[in-house]
Amino acid sequence: MALFKKKTTKLDNYSLKNGVGLVTYDDPTSTISEQFNTIRTNIQFSSVDKKLNSILFTSSAPSEGKSTVSNNVAVAWAKQGETVVLVDADLRRPTIHKTFNVSNRVGLSSYLLGNASF
Repeated sequence: MALFKKKTTKLDNYSLKNGVGLVTYDDPTSTISEQFNTIRTNIQFSSVDKKLNSILFTSSAPSEGKSTVSNNVAVAWAKQGETVVLVDADLRRPTIHKTFNVSNRVGLSSYLLGNASF
């Protein structure tokens, strides 16, 4: 018997088909929305002495909530009146286009290949 059992989980395909939940938009007064606002505020206070230009959300494994967190923090920032550019750099399992109901015909890979005309 091994000391560490390998965890096998099936990747969540729901977000690939439907996008992730935007609780900060759908229910802005909920406790969860307030937590995303707190994350935004803590990030802002962590760089009070310099202008914050970019944030990267990442993890070591799929389906750990990167899209959910990044989308909701982006909405929290936008609701504060800030200009936000949200880039989905997951070339294998993109979800942001589904969440915001936009086309992903032209995107990051098109830009990197020099084929994008925005």
